[in-house]
Amino acid sequence: MTHSKLEWISVEVDTHCNVRCTMCPIHDDKVHNQGRIQLQTIERITELARGWTDKICLAVMGEPLLHPQVTDMIRIINDAGFKSLLWTNGLLVNERRARGVLEAGLDKIVFSFEIVDKELHERIRKGAQYDKVRANLDRFLQLKSEIHPKTEVSIWNILPDRSRGLEIPDHIRDAYPGVEIYCSYAMDWHGEVKVETSQEELGDPAPCNQIQNYASIAWNGDVMACCNDFNHEYILGNVFEAKSFDEIWFGRRRFELIEKMTCGALADVKPCGTCSAPYVKRGVDRVFAKDAELFQGKAASNAAKQIDGRHAVS
Repeated sequence: MTHSKLEWISVEVDTHCNVRCTMCPIHDDKVHNQGRIQLQTIERITELARGWTDKICLAVMGEPLLHPQVTDMIRIINDAGFKSLLWTNGLLVNERRARGVLEAGLDKIVFSFEIVDKELHERIRKGAQYDKVRANLDRFLQLKSEIHPKTEVSIWNILPDRSRGLEIPDHIRDAYPGVEIYCSYAMDWHGEVKVETSQEELGDPAPCNQIQNYASIAWNGDVMACCNDFNHEYILGNVFEAKSFDEIWFGRRRFELIEKMTCGALADVKPCGTCSAPYVKRGVDRVFAKDAELFQGKAASNAAKQIDGRHAVS
């Protein structure tokens, strides 16, 4: 069966975190389905993910480096033929952990770090230490050049409101040549976190990018409709119960959600009903139409008709 490849599959490693970020539901103890992934779950994910993506990203909720076996996970992912990605707040990237992930062959690391503003970083990430994270970043870059130069490094700045622009100062870019640095505004976590939303960006509901191009798998093997579904409210399936990833991705649960998105009938769907993402203006990816052709069932047929008629996808 042919299908569109996913950008990546995100895997929840450890729901616990060493920092309390004001723009994260962990900050207010709203994450109830807590746990830590087992290596056999990583192995099962790599079995099902073949042909679906080239990248497996260790990130959903929590800090992945709190898990004592994260280097083993990177090796499992790489040995299975995937590229390994890891997101971290950077506070735990000491020399030992840095050497560990680099020696394991990590392909990319993303520091969630407001390098553009020390005061902002320490204000929105309770318990974080700007100088320590920056020192960890600098040491990681040095070790990377010695151990595994191919590892890509990115810095992701999250802005809690729209009082400032997304530009990166030249002196920051100049200090980190070869490092991808970008900014984005905080999301609202389907209404659970209060953030400012620009009304100019809102429009009619449309299929969300998350359900189109990404898959997220919880620590217990549940495949979620979205990485923002931090309490696993809309589950598409489980990696230990499904015989293949096709069974999950082309299953009725996903296409029922697509159908409701295209109809604008999300009010009773958790967590999507309170999320702003489907209303943010964006192009509607043709992958929906392609997926619908491959899915045998009424939900997909209706979804395809809605996509074709409402959004002029061909």
